[in-house]
Amino acid sequence: METLEGVELLLQPHGRRILFRPFLLAFCFILLQFHPRLSGDTISAGHFITGNQTITSKGGKFELGYFSLGSPARYYIGIWYTDVKDDNVVWVANRDTPLQNNIAELKISEDGSSLVIQTKSGSLIWSTNSTPTPSSHPAARVAVLQNNGNLALMDGNSSSAAVVWESFDHPTDTFLPDGRVGVNKVTKQYIAITSWKSKDDPSSGLLSQKINPNGSLELPLY
Repeated sequence: METLEGVELLLQPHGRRILFRPFLLAFCFILLQFHPRLSGDTISAGHFITGNQTITSKGGKFELGYFSLGSPARYYIGIWYTDVKDDNVVWVANRDTPLQNNIAELKISEDGSSLVIQTKSGSLIWSTNSTPTPSSHPAARVAVLQNNGNLALMDGNSSSAAVVWESFDHPTDTFLPDGRVGVNKVTKQYIAITSWKSKDDPSSGLLSQKINPNGSLELPLY
């Protein structure tokens, strides 16, 4: 392959007087607003991301989970910088297949070959469309959000584990510092970035940047 961030609340059910003191009320609000995370930077087989759950890269620079845009809200699973307030999304999984809520699950497929977004009823919303490489030990496969913002499906959680699929091969509109642009001479698949349709719509836009088809290192816009 070529390759180039103080009020008491009184409730009286059935005539009984129940007293909620201020600190208990505050504790309830904290529980409601808690932003849960899965363990560390990894999604392992049998686990998934849904709702407000996220994973964060070990360095704390990137986070993966649901975000929403537009009105009415459309929901996407993506990666964003944790230390940037606006325009911080760097990768979107289901950019062309938005969801109406955040209850679908991002997980590793049962055979371990792909990452998928699937509804609780089993409908497939998005898939990595990895080259079919089912594992003889699918339970060993993990998806790791790496320190450079790359989401990698791997054959294990060691640094030497084989990479089955990675988001750096399928960017959306952003090249990260360790990312790349190129073309696979066997599959003819381009690694390219494509603009968002608008600021509030991450679906594929009109502009794309990729390596010149004639093999030169120019990066024309298409």
